[in-house]
Amino acid sequence: MDPIFIIFISILVIFILLLVFSSNKSQLPKFGIGIVCVVFAMILVKLIPDQCCSASQVEGFSAESTGTTMCPIDTKTYTDRLGNTNCCSGQVNGNHCDGTVVCTFSGSGKYPICGGNSRRRKWFGPIDTWVLEWMRSDFEEKFKQVLNYMKAAYAKVGSIDKRLVPRAAIDAFKALLDEEIAWNADILKERVKDAAPFQEEVMYIINEVTNIINTHKIDRTVVQKQVTTEMCATSTPVNSIWPLYQNNKLATFNISKGDYVLSFDITIQGVLAPWTSILHVSTGTDGSRAPAIFLWPNDTRLHIRIGDTSNANWGLDTDSLPIGKKTRVSIVAKDTSVAVSVDSRQYAATQPTKRPTGTGYIFYLSDPWYQPANAIIENLTFVLDDQPINLERTK
Repeated sequence: MDPIFIIFISILVIFILLLVFSSNKSQLPKFGIGIVCVVFAMILVKLIPDQCCSASQVEGFSAESTGTTMCPIDTKTYTDRLGNTNCCSGQVNGNHCDGTVVCTFSGSGKYPICGGNSRRRKWFGPIDTWVLEWMRSDFEEKFKQVLNYMKAAYAKVGSIDKRLVPRAAIDAFKALLDEEIAWNADILKERVKDAAPFQEEVMYIINEVTNIINTHKIDRTVVQKQVTTEMCATSTPVNSIWPLYQNNKLATFNISKGDYVLSFDITIQGVLAPWTSILHVSTGTDGSRAPAIFLWPNDTRLHIRIGDTSNANWGLDTDSLPIGKKTRVSIVAKDTSVAVSVDSRQYAATQPTKRPTGTGYIFYLSDPWYQPANAIIENLTFVLDDQPINLERTK
């Protein structure tokens, strides 16, 4: 409680005590009324700013109306008694920052403006699941990939017949590209550690490109045919990102010999208490593993089950993987040799007898029997008996 407020209350209490114990009470009422009025007025002066200047009534600041976004990392948003919305690097006590006011969204001139134009928020709608998952890690690098795709698309679309893609549409796309290049340069200077602004910006780009296509009545199939080659050469396609879902079937195939090369990038987001599934090749039961990969309970070690006709659960384990960092995993199984690489770490084993073969195998990402691991898979490929398996997204 504010010390000044305590003093006011103390004065009021003292006056009441004087009323009770004074021997000359006849002179006190008028004097008492005056003191009470003064004290009451001072209390109102203290309390009114807190009420009239609350965040919901202050004119001007609203994340939705002004386009501003979040405070810098490790700071807190608060609204001071004058209605300014600021960012505090210490503890916030009501409408006061007990630390240092780093910046403001209100432009009062007393503090620097938070983020400047680079942090202006442009997207307020929902964010697609694949954008959330893909941009959850390495978001700076992935946003560069988006820019590279846009540059390649701009270079390619210029060769398309102007009757199919008018000049005005190309100019609008170039303006969007320039805007995003400037946005990326500004936000990199701020050293943002949060994926949210990048996720929102990708959604904004998608929305703007859609608007350009719709406004100029462009045939999407024409554009896709022309720029797909450039897109694949310069950026990570959407289909290379694989969030994990339980009972997610990507392919069905037969295994004749059982030699394969399985590789993917994995970014572990956190550990879970039970065994969790990453991927599983099976004939439809948990006991069929050709191969299957899990995360250990409360750990980031990979539990890789290669499978063998003598022991379906045969395999090997790795050391713990980092959380929040992309790790490259590769499994090469050929004849009796099994080699596993996890970034620079190498693991080797010898097949006891032979790997499972047969018909009706299903590639799960993840399987139906275990909770999905808290991880994201990228750049997943599976070459079985010298034939690439077409893994199709179903969710």
